[in-house]
Amino acid sequence: SKATVSVLYWPSPPPGPMGCGGSTPAPKEAGTAPGKGGEPGAGAATERKNKEDKPSERNKTGPNKEEQTTDNVDKKPADTAHAQLPDIVSGREKYFSHPVLKEVKADDKKYYIVCAFGEPQDSLHGLTIATRSDAGMVHAVTWSDADIIAHKAKKAEKLTASTFWKAFSTSITKGDLKITKEGTKVEFSLKSASITAELSPQGDTSASNFSFISRPFVAYYRAKIKVGEEESAKIQKKEAILNTYESTIFTFETKRGETEAMLSPLRVEARDLRMKVQNLENKVKQMKSQIMQIREGGITELDKMYACSAPSNVEEVKTLPMEKWGSWDFDSSILNGTPLSHVAYTLFQHYNLITKFDIDVGRFTNFWTAIERGCNNNPFHNTNRSIEVMLSMHCIISTLGFGKFEGKEDGKITMHPEDILASFLSAGIVDVDHPGLDNNCLVRGKEFLSTLYSDLFILEQNRLTYVFELIENDTCNILHTLDADQLKDVRDTVVEVLFMKANAKMQTMAEKLAEFKEKLTLYDWTRKDDVRLALTMALRCADISIWAREQGIHKERLQVLVEEFYLQGDTEISNGFQASSFMDSCWTADRNKHRQDFPLGQVQVIDNVVLPLLETMQQILPEFEMLMDLANTNRKYWISENEERQAKEQGKGPFATCLSEQAKCFGTTEDKSAVVATLPHFDEAKFYVMAVTQDDMYFSAFDEEKLKAYGGDAPAMVQHVNEALVNDVASSRGEHTLVLDLGGKALEIEKAGPNQYALFMKSCQSFMKLRNFTKDRDIDGELEENKKAVGKIRPVLVNYEDEFKVCRHCIDSCKEKETNLLKEEQKLSQEIVSLGGDTTGDEIVACVRNPLAAPMPVGVAVVPDCRDIDEEIFKIVKSAYDPWEEGVEHDEEKHIFANVIRPYTASEFAQVTANLENEKRLAIWKLLQDIDEWDYDVFSLQKEMSGSYTHEGLVHQPNGGSLFLTCYALFYKYGFMRKLGLNEKTVINWLSIVEAGYHPNPYHNSMHAADVLHVSHYILNKGKLIEKCKVSDEDVFCTLFAACVHDYNHPGINNAFHVKTQNYLAVLFNDRSVNENIHTSSVFELMRLDRFNILSVFEPAKRTELREVIVDLVLGTDMGLHAQILTRFKKKLEVSSKMTSGEDLKLALTMAVKMADISNCGRPQKLYHGWCHQLADEFSMQGDRERLMGLAVSPFMDRYTTVMSKGQTAFMNYIVVPLFECMAEFLPSMAHATELTEQNKYFWQEHEDW
Repeated sequence: SKATVSVLYWPSPPPGPMGCGGSTPAPKEAGTAPGKGGEPGAGAATERKNKEDKPSERNKTGPNKEEQTTDNVDKKPADTAHAQLPDIVSGREKYFSHPVLKEVKADDKKYYIVCAFGEPQDSLHGLTIATRSDAGMVHAVTWSDADIIAHKAKKAEKLTASTFWKAFSTSITKGDLKITKEGTKVEFSLKSASITAELSPQGDTSASNFSFISRPFVAYYRAKIKVGEEESAKIQKKEAILNTYESTIFTFETKRGETEAMLSPLRVEARDLRMKVQNLENKVKQMKSQIMQIREGGITELDKMYACSAPSNVEEVKTLPMEKWGSWDFDSSILNGTPLSHVAYTLFQHYNLITKFDIDVGRFTNFWTAIERGCNNNPFHNTNRSIEVMLSMHCIISTLGFGKFEGKEDGKITMHPEDILASFLSAGIVDVDHPGLDNNCLVRGKEFLSTLYSDLFILEQNRLTYVFELIENDTCNILHTLDADQLKDVRDTVVEVLFMKANAKMQTMAEKLAEFKEKLTLYDWTRKDDVRLALTMALRCADISIWAREQGIHKERLQVLVEEFYLQGDTEISNGFQASSFMDSCWTADRNKHRQDFPLGQVQVIDNVVLPLLETMQQILPEFEMLMDLANTNRKYWISENEERQAKEQGKGPFATCLSEQAKCFGTTEDKSAVVATLPHFDEAKFYVMAVTQDDMYFSAFDEEKLKAYGGDAPAMVQHVNEALVNDVASSRGEHTLVLDLGGKALEIEKAGPNQYALFMKSCQSFMKLRNFTKDRDIDGELEENKKAVGKIRPVLVNYEDEFKVCRHCIDSCKEKETNLLKEEQKLSQEIVSLGGDTTGDEIVACVRNPLAAPMPVGVAVVPDCRDIDEEIFKIVKSAYDPWEEGVEHDEEKHIFANVIRPYTASEFAQVTANLENEKRLAIWKLLQDIDEWDYDVFSLQKEMSGSYTHEGLVHQPNGGSLFLTCYALFYKYGFMRKLGLNEKTVINWLSIVEAGYHPNPYHNSMHAADVLHVSHYILNKGKLIEKCKVSDEDVFCTLFAACVHDYNHPGINNAFHVKTQNYLAVLFNDRSVNENIHTSSVFELMRLDRFNILSVFEPAKRTELREVIVDLVLGTDMGLHAQILTRFKKKLEVSSKMTSGEDLKLALTMAVKMADISNCGRPQKLYHGWCHQLADEFSMQGDRERLMGLAVSPFMDRYTTVMSKGQTAFMNYIVVPLFECMAEFLPSMAHATELTEQNKYFWQEHEDW
């Protein structure tokens, strides 16, 4: 916070002791000087004026020596003091002829201002020193001339009177003073001497602020602008610039509080309505799913989602004339409405692909017709754009020197027929099934596609899945004649080119471009991987080509893009989200801001996306210079459009020009009862007029029209007001106004609140600051600092306005949706009844998306609603970490962290555990006490919980199993239930369905999840990862959550099997981390149901953040990414072992979960061998499936030939030991895992035949 100190010469003689050797203003009385506490009487100004009119009488009276001395000031003989008075007066006249103000930083880190004011004809009140805090609290002391002489004699007797005043003035102007005790003590440095003033409280009233702060400032202001008029004019120009900054900052501070107060209830209402609508949408969706299952025998939404068949009524394909297609200025809009199959066939014929690959024309036509019908009717991302991208790709390959192939030898990139086929296949499907929303919108809206693909590269994955699922249909398979190698080549190229941000590298397009530029000179344009990267960049050029087209085409294409983007914005705002930005530019999807951000947004897109890509391509292909020229031409157009917009919005007329050149101005009214200030606000094109009196604050903001009403000419009126202030303007008071008399024109200023006084003080302080700077660079630095502050504030103001609008729109939209959904629910309910279905209960059916076509997790017949658990054992577990407070009554609604089971108190817990007679509970309790140990035994725990750890014990777990109990215990051990506000009922439901969702596989089952969960906990605690990386509660929670679900819904086969068989899941997830995508998408789809959503307690932004961490940790367990992640970790350790935030922390947590996932090899031998047998069983089962399918059995999966020792030794040597050693370097407390691994490896060396 800031405070204000004002040091001034008090012009009227208030009697009475005050502070250190001084006097205090008299009590407040009508017609008297300011009273005690700094409250001036109503006639203070009149009395002061009368005294000024009678100087001889006042001088004749002389000082009252009894009032001029105090006990704590050494007294000098009266004649000595009297002799020094002329020197004191003359020194003050020379060096303190006007107030001086300056900000000074005090010991308490607050800021104060220093001011000096001379009153040579008033020897009783020679100097008043005052302090003011931001809250308006004033402290002050008044010294007579005799007091000053006494202080000087005591502390600075070597100084002459003149030297004293000069030193005192310098101490203020240079800030050589010390302020302590919250502004009640001020020590001034006077060369080798010093004097100290003790201040008394004067209150925080308007009167004390006016008397001690506001009024003295005017004299200081007037003195400053007269000194060095040429220099003053120079500073005034800079002050005019500062005006806008100050006003904007002040406006923001004022609006922030007001907006927050209005936004808070709106946020709550919008959130509650949105949740209500989401629940209704889920229920309607579930009802539709039930109707579908009744009618179609269990077909799910996902089963139908990519169900593709040969299209009917197909138009016979034909070749089109393409003479101009190779020209970059060809307008593809003339082909709008042309069947996509005709365009594709013409291009394939041109490149001889139909003949080369013997493609069946019927299948070809079916395929492209299906793609065309799969393109949604969006304004921009539709069939017409697919045609444009294909033609752009054709131009890049054939005309711009890209492709080098048979019949064209002058190209740069060597392209085989498979590459050309993949290029046009990729270009033609670039917008298939595009929902008209970008990835960010899908994630924020929690759309089905977002959950399906774990928020990662949603549109890219969806289009690939759509296409390759279509090709699975024999009637649409245009690749049917390719051999296995050709098919793999084309498929891999399409995936690389379209899936531009692959899971394997987690690269954004900007990162990929940076890598491309870095290695540009190293690429071999004949090598397959490099050719694919070049094709990726070529398709990207085709994808953004609308910004590098002839201006007419460019503007035409932008029109349809704009409409689609604004439709997305309408969707986002109606759902309670702020509109997205386009490619990280200032252009947002809010159609109401089109004029203000669209032109500049296009400039930013061209600068940040288009030109960097084209410049890089131009280094390979000189022909791309033409595209750069076109992009730059369009860029110049949008710059001029933006400048024109700004000129119109800012209204650069005479009034705006006047405001931009006007500095702030201060003056007083003729009767001295008010201080008046003016402040031009160029940004808002308003002229602020403020007035401060003893009792009130007045403030009005005049725009051009309002000023015209007063004077006819607004700029002249501004000048007129400022000139009047210089000459003490005449005024009068109304009930709610202060009226300034401007020579026949009356300017009314309205009463205002304390906020405006803050603006007045800010204006005073900034004037002081600039005027006290001695160097131009200091002044410019102050301007730059304010400019930066405004730069940060403006977006915040915009966000506040946007959020307010979004909340209101969301509320209205949700109310409308609620009405429609209730009607639809009633209609669907009637339909279900008519079909013989059941609509009783809150939930109709669990809408758990299971890609394996299981309508519910294995072993779950009914959706759980707070599992029937062994309450006693769970009560013991909970009480161990979070005992109930003695004497507190249990309230389920209030204590949501314990709304199912009330724990024991500490005394009850001690008694119960000491006398635990039930053998099963006793055994479970003893096993759980080892939860912090490396040899925690989930086998024994599972056996005690469900009877066995075999298939039967994993399917039937009526009271939960090892995963349920371990996770429940850890949630209470870490205090998550209270710290994060988790709902116990929801947690139990979630744990029930998650544990049940693990298939009873021999290895990848819920028991393995419990083991990984425990080891993750061990690494965090005893491994000291929490301490090393300063891991927050939320990140610990994410780590344990990820460990818990990291193999949820695992089908018992590995990723290689999915890819090798090209089964539905491999196609669905594009061969990328297939199982890991199953785990994350399945569990988050499950959590769309409120009763399972343990993340619902977090705010939306935090929920999104936690989900992102969880997804990354689970995807990190893909062994296909093992080498890449380990290499990243090693490289990080080479630089620094500090990983406390951002991506570094996420990498450390990923390594922890990875280590836990493969920790079996580093466990005590009993546990290790148990897991070996479980894994061998599961591997053998996959080998059996491969054998039955006629496939080669994977290594170490043939039950008839596999030698376990070889597989385990190799796994430890190449996977486990390198990771464990790396983790031991990072976390020395984990070194024992490597030692145990070596012992287990030694066992296999002794038992090679196993």
